[in-house]
This record gives sequence, structure tokens and C-alpha cells, in this order.
Amino acid sequence: MFDISFLSQSMWDIYSLCQGAATGSYNRAAYESLAGVSFRSMLQNTKGFLQPSDNLGQQLMADYYAWKAQQPPQQLPGSQGDTPENRDYLKRHFSGQLSVMERIYALDTMREMGMITRQEMLETIGVGNGLSIISMDDPVIFCQPAHLDPAISKWNDFFRHANISRCPTLDKLFSMSATIRETIQVREAAKRQREQQTAAQEVESTLNAITTRKAG
Repeated sequence: MFDISFLSQSMWDIYSLCQGAATGSYNRAAYESLAGVSFRSMLQNTKGFLQPSDNLGQQLMADYYAWKAQQPPQQLPGSQGDTPENRDYLKRHFSGQLSVMERIYALDTMREMGMITRQEMLETIGVGNGLSIISMDDPVIFCQPAHLDPAISKWNDFFRHANISRCPTLDKLFSMSATIRETIQVREAAKRQREQQTAAQEVESTLNAITTRKAG
């Protein structure tokens, strides 16, 4: 029923089925069968490497790099940055509705091309340290069985809040990564401002202390 090569891929398949249940585009029998799916049994059948930590984003990225290692080598254009050649390459190789691995692969390819930074890539996926959660115009519609295995529900919650879930196509990935870049720039500008204010306050405090000692 599910691709069990990688844990995060099988969890994505379940998440996608729950999305389909919410929109009505699903197989009812398959959806109802989720109530009896055991996370432990899926772990036993998973072929990929399991992360020892409880970090679902870490598991997703480990699975992605294992999946990427199975793909044929890419012949990327020679240009760096957001160039017409790079955009054309992406449009040729990442068309239509993309799987979760293909979405990450597209972002990783953009990173290799110099179109986005690694930080922008990770936060567009939703696994970066900054955890920039971007709410796009189209919210994630979702429904899951009432008695779904809690461990699977945890994965569903992870994907529901991950930016990558809102990017089924390359155009959405372009939009999300641009929004993430703007968010990072605003966040870093605010951080610099706070640091400058703190430094100014420390200088003022030091000068006041010196002035007080001299006056005494």
C-alpha cells in the first residue's frame, strides 16, 4: 500500500491520503484502513536507515539524501544564480505535481545552482533552525481517522506545519523560497538592530560608570 523504502516517504503517503480524505479525492477503503495501521510494524518493514533521535526533520533529510544517492547524476547548467538557463533546467526536470522527495530535490538543485542558500533550502522545507513557518494563501486541508496510531499522527502534524507541504509544484517552491528569503532578511535585520542597541547600551553603561567614579 505504501512505499516502505524510507520511513518519511511512507509517512508522507499516509499524510497525502489524509489530505485526500479532506478534499474527497481518495479511496475510502484505503483511508479507513489507516485506523489499523501500526507504526511499529511499519518501522519493522522500513528498509532505509532510522535516525536514533526523535527529530522528524532529521529523519526526513536522512531519507532524502539516501533517496538522492539512488538518482542518476544531474548535468546542471554552467551558470550560477537565478539565471534563465537554471530556471529552464528546473522547469524541464521538475514539472507537474512533485512528491515530497522531488520537492526537496528541486530545492537542493536550486542550492547547487546558487539560486538559494542552504539555510533558505532547509527553512523552505521546514526543518531549518529558524523554523520559519509560512502560511500561504491555500491552507493545508486535512482529515485523519480518529484512532490513528499516535506515532503516525505525530508525523501528520509535522507535515501539516512543514512549508514543503504547501509546495506541490515548482512554481510554489519558487514562491515559498522567495518568501523565506524575505523572512530571513527581516529576521536578521531585527537581530542586528538588537545587537547594536545592546552594544550602545553597554557603552553608555561603561561611560556612566567611568563618569561616576571620576566625580566621586
